[in-house]
Amino acid sequence: SIYDRSSENYCPIVTVGGSYPGFLSAMFRIAYPDFVDISYASSAPLKLYDQTTDQAAYYDIVTKAAEHTSEGCADAVRSTLEEVKELIAEASSVKEAVVDTNMCLDTLPEYITTLKTYSEDLMMAIAFSFANYDMEAYPPSEELGLYKACQVFQNDSTSPMDKVANFFRLMEGDVEEEEAYPDLAAEESRDCFDLSIFLPDGNNPRIATSDWSG
Repeated sequence: SIYDRSSENYCPIVTVGGSYPGFLSAMFRIAYPDFVDISYASSAPLKLYDQTTDQAAYYDIVTKAAEHTSEGCADAVRSTLEEVKELIAEASSVKEAVVDTNMCLDTLPEYITTLKTYSEDLMMAIAFSFANYDMEAYPPSEELGLYKACQVFQNDSTSPMDKVANFFRLMEGDVEEEEAYPDLAAEESRDCFDLSIFLPDGNNPRIATSDWSG
């Protein structure tokens, strides 16, 4: 049998994954111990899925990295986004809020029909993007995407809505972000930003709930 571990011809089966796939790798070993010999789970959010750690714990790390990269960044981002959420809530329509934040109307996900949904998805898209910058944030440098992103929010000469628009413009042409979102390469020819690039795969995807919604 190919599963005879005592055989000299036996070939061990190893599962490998990082982040969410790391979690799947570990679970595959637990679910099928008779078939999987080794599970390599890098940066696997095991404590997130067993609900023994706070859901925002990872973003706390991202916040610390941003603050270390550019002092004052965390407060600048936090205050800006609070203002943006208020402005979106006060908008007369979803269309107005989308235009004011320089997102593309023609590619807006169809399920976004309320200001609340738009606000939640926009905030999560920003969180995703900061998290991606954080992965390339060592050693600290003013050339890093994370530093440049912080500078966008720390620019007191621009309005909160313009800061959000400029943040997404910064992503266009950024190597780190294009690796995470290949569709970004096509964004450079557009005046607006396509929020739908953050949609996960699946039949019922939503940006705000990421991979859990697909």
